[in-house]
Amino acid sequence: MPPLARSLELCEQAHLTVWQPIVSALLGATLVALDRKDDGVALLREAVRRAEALGVMAYLARWTVHLGEGLLAGGDVAAARATADRAMELSLAHGERAHEAMAWRLIGDIAARGDVRDLSTAREAYEQALALGDELGLRPLVARTHFNLGQLQRRLGLLEDAEAHAARAVVLFADMGLRYWLEQSEPELKALGHLVIVARSNVDLFEYLRRQFAGDPEIILDRRQSPGPHAGRAERRHHAVDGALRTRGLAVVIPQE
Repeated sequence: MPPLARSLELCEQAHLTVWQPIVSALLGATLVALDRKDDGVALLREAVRRAEALGVMAYLARWTVHLGEGLLAGGDVAAARATADRAMELSLAHGERAHEAMAWRLIGDIAARGDVRDLSTAREAYEQALALGDELGLRPLVARTHFNLGQLQRRLGLLEDAEAHAARAVVLFADMGLRYWLEQSEPELKALGHLVIVARSNVDLFEYLRRQFAGDPEIILDRRQSPGPHAGRAERRHHAVDGALRTRGLAVVIPQE
C-alpha cells in the first residue's frame, strides 16, 4: 500500500481526526496529479470539510487551493472559481502570503480557461502570484507560474515574452529536479521552436535536457563565437540569444517569419 494511503488508513483506525485532513489533502492532490480526478477530488472535499468542522485553520487555505485545482482539472470551472475565491479569502484573513500566492496562480489558471476577454485577468493573476512567489522564495510556484505565463503569452501571440517565461520555467524545473513539469514543458518548447540553446557554463543542464527531450526539440550547447562590430539582423539576433543565455542560461530560438 502506498505510504499516503497507509497513513490515511492509520488515521482512520486510530481516530486521529486532527491529522486526517492533512493526509486526505496530500493524497487527494497526488491522485489528481495521477489523473484519478474523481478519487482525488473526493478526498480533497473531505479534507476541507473535516478541517472546517474541527476549526483547524492552519493550511485550510492550501487544502482549498488543492481542491480548486482538482475541480478545474475535472472541468468544473464554476466550482473551481468559487473555491479559488474561498482560498483567497482564507489566505488574506489569516495573513498566509504563500497560500495567497497559490490562490493567485489558481485564479490565473481558471481565467486562462476562458475566452480572450479573460486573458488579461489571467495575466494579472499570474503576475501577482509571481511577485509574491519571488518575494517569498517559493521556487516551485515561481517555476509553474512562469510556465503558465509562457503558455498565456504564446496564446496572445507575444512569442518573445512566451519564450522568456518558458525558458525560465524549464531552467527552474531542471534545477529542482521536477521531472513531471519538465515533461509538461516539452510541448510548449516545441510550439515555440525546435532549437534550444543552453549556456556553455551549464553543461549539467544541457545533459539533463538532452536526455529528457530525446532530440525534439533539439538541445545544443552554446559554442558560437561573438559577432563582429558591424552587426546585421542575424548578429542582432545573436546578441538577443547571448542576453538570454546570460540572464537565464537557456534560450529557445523562435523561427523568423
